[in-house]
Amino acid sequence: MKTKTTKPVVFLNETVKKTNRKPTSFAFSTINSFSTGEPWLNFSSASLKKRGQKFTNFFTTICCIVGLFLSTASMGQTTPANCTAGCTSNDVQIQASYLSNSAGVKLGSDFVCPVSGTAQVFLTLELTTNTPRVGVAIYANIRALDASGNPTGSPIAQLGQCFGITLNQPTNKVTFQQSFDWNCGTGIALTDVFIAWGTGKKDFCEGSGGNFQCPATPSKCFQLPGGSFIAIETPKPIDNSDELCPDVAGGNTATFNLNNINVTSSTNVTITWWENYTAPSTFSNPIGSPGSYSSGSKDVYAKITSNTDATVFSVATVTLTVYQSPTAAAGSDVTINCTTTSTTLGASGGVSYSWSPSTGLSATNISNPIATPASTT
Repeated sequence: MKTKTTKPVVFLNETVKKTNRKPTSFAFSTINSFSTGEPWLNFSSASLKKRGQKFTNFFTTICCIVGLFLSTASMGQTTPANCTAGCTSNDVQIQASYLSNSAGVKLGSDFVCPVSGTAQVFLTLELTTNTPRVGVAIYANIRALDASGNPTGSPIAQLGQCFGITLNQPTNKVTFQQSFDWNCGTGIALTDVFIAWGTGKKDFCEGSGGNFQCPATPSKCFQLPGGSFIAIETPKPIDNSDELCPDVAGGNTATFNLNNINVTSSTNVTITWWENYTAPSTFSNPIGSPGSYSSGSKDVYAKITSNTDATVFSVATVTLTVYQSPTAAAGSDVTINCTTTSTTLGASGGVSYSWSPSTGLSATNISNPIATPASTT
């Protein structure tokens, strides 16, 4: 009869720590047992190490996934949707909004748009506050305006930033760091505006990294009512006009000096004149002699091109008007005598009037002066 010897057999025992913060720990232990010939009891040292390694890899993977989840959650963008609803204050208000460069300098009438018709711009706001404070967070959407002047479509930009500046002036200027693309000439407006601030005793934006953040209470924020918007001032060329009488009486053309018509405030540009223009960049029929341009009533176009980059330009529209030749009538002859010492003259059909000689007339530049001559005239 054969005897069975005892051998140390290793089992994987799980010891669970009852705590919410420490992960489950695993320990190895040995016991003495009889070999029964059952395969599930036949653990070799090599196979145990292999199984232990699998457990280690599994646990490491779980930790990485959880860590990634927590990291992703912490990086989520804070928006007004994350804030307590029902703002009850209007202490900080937007007084002006306009397109600017990154330094907050407003884009004026000398701004020239790229040939693509789209420019990269920044938004600057001018704020007022009833109480001096440090730090203000602002969130807003930018939308295009339709033909009726109302916001429409999806936002062309979403801006959110916490500005750690001191607000203690009648007007306090802030410029968003994020730029956006603007279709030149398109009207735009701010919608969904949310402004948040702190108590004024410390920097509200401290620790925010410049990102938008929610106020502590509804008494420290302002939210633009639904359906309302704030128009953004955008740069436009200086459109202009000129009016002349016809060169020949009864004619319908006049000779214009286009060079004397103001279309820009910039000096570092070249101006060319065209009879036809189709946005954004199609020109035809150049005007070769803008200083003596014979034309009837119509619109012409000044292309204002940057001297530092010929691919950027703006366009001003100039309306030319030629007055129709009037049919002038000075009225019937009037006899002045001892009984009738004065009379009212009457002229019609003109745009402006000039009477001569001026002696005895109450005025010389109106259609109906009173004449009191001392003698026949």
